[in-house]
Amino acid sequence: MAQQKHCLGILSFALLLTLLLAPAATAAGSGVLNVTSASDIAQGTSHNVSIYVANDYNPKLGNYQFYLYFDPTVVSVTASDVYMDQMSVANVNPTYIDMGGFNFAGGYANGDLHLADISFTALKNDGSVSELGMVSLGFNDNLGDPVVGPTIVNGTFSTLDEVAPAIAITTSATVSQTFAVTGTVTDVGGMGTGTPSATLTGLISGATQTVNLPLTQTSPSTWTFSTSVTWTTYEAVRIDVTATDAAGNTGSNSAFVTVSQVGFSYPEPTGFINAQPTVIKVFTQQIDPATVTMTLSGPAMIPLGVTFDGAYAQNATVPALVDGTWTVNATGTDTVGGESRSLEWTFTLDRVPPVITSFTITDTDGDGYIEAGEQLNFNWNVAGADRVEIKDNTTQTVFFTSTAAAGSDSVTVPVGNRAMVFAAFDNAGNVAYVPFHLYYNYMAWVNSTRTGTVSGIDMNLTAMRQIDLAAQGSVTFYNAREAPLPPFGTIVRSVTHVGQVTADTFVAVDNTANRTYTGAQTYNKLWTYNPSSVLDFQVQAPNINGANLLILEANESYLARMLDEGRAASNINYNDLFKKSAWFFINGGYTKIEVNPDGTFSQPVSVGAPLAVAASGKITDTLALTNNQADLNAGYRLSTQALPALTFPAGDYVLAAISVDNDRIGIIEVLPFTVMNMNEVGTVPASVTLGTSFDVSFTTPARRVAAVMVRHDTWDAQAGIDASTIGPNMISANLTYGGIPATQKLAGNIYTSPNSAKYAAAQNTTTVTVGTSGLLAGTYDVHLLAEHVNGTVQAYGYHQIVVAPTPTPTPTPRPSGGGGGGSSVSTTTSTGSADLLTSSWGGVLKPYQINSDEGTANLFLATGVTALLGDGKPVSEITIADLESDEVPAAPTGAVFSFLGYAVECSPAGATFSPAIDLTFTLTAEEWAEVMEKVGGKAENLVVKWYNPSTGEWESVPTTVDTVHHTVTASITHFSTYGLFSDSTIVTPVTTEPTTPTTTAPATTTTTPATPSDEGGFPWLWVIVIIVIIAVAAGAYIYMQRQ
Repeated sequence: MAQQKHCLGILSFALLLTLLLAPAATAAGSGVLNVTSASDIAQGTSHNVSIYVANDYNPKLGNYQFYLYFDPTVVSVTASDVYMDQMSVANVNPTYIDMGGFNFAGGYANGDLHLADISFTALKNDGSVSELGMVSLGFNDNLGDPVVGPTIVNGTFSTLDEVAPAIAITTSATVSQTFAVTGTVTDVGGMGTGTPSATLTGLISGATQTVNLPLTQTSPSTWTFSTSVTWTTYEAVRIDVTATDAAGNTGSNSAFVTVSQVGFSYPEPTGFINAQPTVIKVFTQQIDPATVTMTLSGPAMIPLGVTFDGAYAQNATVPALVDGTWTVNATGTDTVGGESRSLEWTFTLDRVPPVITSFTITDTDGDGYIEAGEQLNFNWNVAGADRVEIKDNTTQTVFFTSTAAAGSDSVTVPVGNRAMVFAAFDNAGNVAYVPFHLYYNYMAWVNSTRTGTVSGIDMNLTAMRQIDLAAQGSVTFYNAREAPLPPFGTIVRSVTHVGQVTADTFVAVDNTANRTYTGAQTYNKLWTYNPSSVLDFQVQAPNINGANLLILEANESYLARMLDEGRAASNINYNDLFKKSAWFFINGGYTKIEVNPDGTFSQPVSVGAPLAVAASGKITDTLALTNNQADLNAGYRLSTQALPALTFPAGDYVLAAISVDNDRIGIIEVLPFTVMNMNEVGTVPASVTLGTSFDVSFTTPARRVAAVMVRHDTWDAQAGIDASTIGPNMISANLTYGGIPATQKLAGNIYTSPNSAKYAAAQNTTTVTVGTSGLLAGTYDVHLLAEHVNGTVQAYGYHQIVVAPTPTPTPTPRPSGGGGGGSSVSTTTSTGSADLLTSSWGGVLKPYQINSDEGTANLFLATGVTALLGDGKPVSEITIADLESDEVPAAPTGAVFSFLGYAVECSPAGATFSPAIDLTFTLTAEEWAEVMEKVGGKAENLVVKWYNPSTGEWESVPTTVDTVHHTVTASITHFSTYGLFSDSTIVTPVTTEPTTPTTTAPATTTTTPATPSDEGGFPWLWVIVIIVIIAVAAGAYIYMQRQ
């Protein structure tokens, strides 16, 4: 035994006691050495056991020695877990604990003598039990004489059983009609008195049978079962076994067996199918192959030739079948008794997809866009369908299903940015669908042609969440200095002049745009970093499981020049407000990117996990990749990414969480922060007398010194957004205290109650003077800023000052009263090639235009086109390549048509499109003139032809000519080599009148874009920054330094 092996380990201790207390005679009395037990202790949890000796020794017990052994695979213990009393000692070993003690001063007391407490920790969770056993090494009385050894009562330590029984089914794979369900159950904690059960289910008949499985125990943790059953149908049968152990844990396992028969089984095809069958077959058992026949009947009677593939009788040359229900009859003679056997089965061929007569889905929050988190109402009408679904086309997650052919319902999907479809299925698997996009939930939507592409990112279509509300998301900076904001009571936010605000800009908002909320629901501080401080931040946004985290830097030199020149918004190039570089943060990595004018970018800095770069190399496509997105529902904290510390140079920055949400850039969260040039906080006097002025100053001169003085008390705010005004002036804020109207201009469009705030600024100085006339006495917050000559925040300080009443107070004037459609889908444009977003059945889910490298030709695929490869799988990528003249197959000798020098190769070969897609050749004025000269001015003789490699012939495809825009467009249904030809036998439709292009706007409003104004593209991220600043009254922090 283990305890015997450890005796030598405690020999030195035993010898010591023997030398000190040499025994002489045996004392009277007896004792019981007992250790308590512990039961159902959870894994990782500790529990005390106690050791006692109950005795009536006379003379009294003077010394003792024993050891306690345990199973180290079940429990663990350290020296600090053992508490000994009664002048005792203990020595903890890997599998046992030495324990002993002595008392020469009168001996130990009779009765229940407590010796020790031991805290064991459970290592397992399967009901394992460790014996707590004790072995006596000697007990003596206080005279040194041995006593009668105590009776030992051992204990146990059992762990909590949280592990389900493990079931193994050993029934043979092929069985007769009467067979046994056999197997084993393993459970360390024990099975108790419960009886497992087995449920058998026929995979063809659907019949079920349930039987009990009495257990026979074969080892402490193993049981076997064997129960006979009879199954009347020859088919595959699934066996599901379930067993519950003594602790209530339930385990299960499944196995499949085949109930063997004589005759025919497992016919194919059966049920509904949507394609011409390539083989009709049936499995034979103990059937003479020479006697097997198969006949097909239905819309027609067709004898089938029979060949064998193993045990399958089959016909692999099935004639062309019409849609309908077909019956197959197989006959043959068995080899057992010479009896005739037969099997008849049916299948229904249906190649006609359902028809979606109508499907509409509408939002309920008033902005006209289909979004997550809102109730979406929809109705449908379909024909020829057995089931309809609304599902995520990427993950195949189904959010709604119905078997009704028509109806109306509603659905709410919590997480957006999904490619969704409404799909109608029939029993044969034919499908029709209507794609739509489910956006994240936004408050405002901007469709504007004036913005264009900013640093490679298409900003014509944007959307914004309620970024001023913490419940919608929040940004927190760490290692930074805080810029506290005054407490706010009520904040009223309003958005005005929405809709078609200008000829080229449409704005839509939902029913949350105009709302009232409390200051507790928004930010109460902003942040600024001292020089060389390590950047750290956290971004969270519920139900946003994919967003890009970017830090953009303002172009301070441009801002400084803009302010010096006093430019109006109409003269500002808003594209220059941000630098063309950004920091990109992903899980486990960050990258500095520099964006080129064409949207490609470089990565001068890359740390940790690399950025996944889209095949196009464009920044917008790269933003859309899942690997580059953070799960903001779980939250992203920079300091937990195990990355080197990151510090920024002095500057004005914006941390933005954005999402490429289908056709637009979604603004999830955005908050500005600054990195200062120096650590100065400036000086402000502790108090000032009402009506006098005071100086605030920095030590180092600055290009501009500004101070904002705001009463330290609860304010109310009215924040207004005028969507018809593009620029900083679109934002206004009235900050009121005590109900006094906001009639005093603080800066920009920020107005305050005149008795509670002041603003002052001076240039090229260290000091600015702030007056207190007209203020109420009390405590004020003072935000002090210095602007560096290069436009950055040189220094910032937050202070408080007490405005004391004048010695001869004057009456304070009494307050005079209170102050007073559906979404569009933009075309994805690329050069050379494009990755297609398609449904599982090949439907193109958004429009694409792919230009050839030289720009002479392009392909256009509209939403809903079915794009399939030759094997029937969806097309995932297409390419278009310009061909040189010597690469183009020559026209045959004597042909009436001639090649005009323009040709492309479209691939992959074998790809087909239904309906047809457009291939357009676009020529410059010079190229058009040369072509017209070759065709004698007859544009109607222009035609696009494709080269048929099977016949070696050029064949014409439907073509239209636009002489105004110099384009020749062909409708093509497959990929091959295509060229532009002159053919005198062809009369091609020609357009000679100019056309007016239109743009797609929300279904509820008609939008006609105008020519972009001379204001230049306006980056809406800048607008969002301003909205945040105003919404949280941060003018005292950043906005004021720009005035």
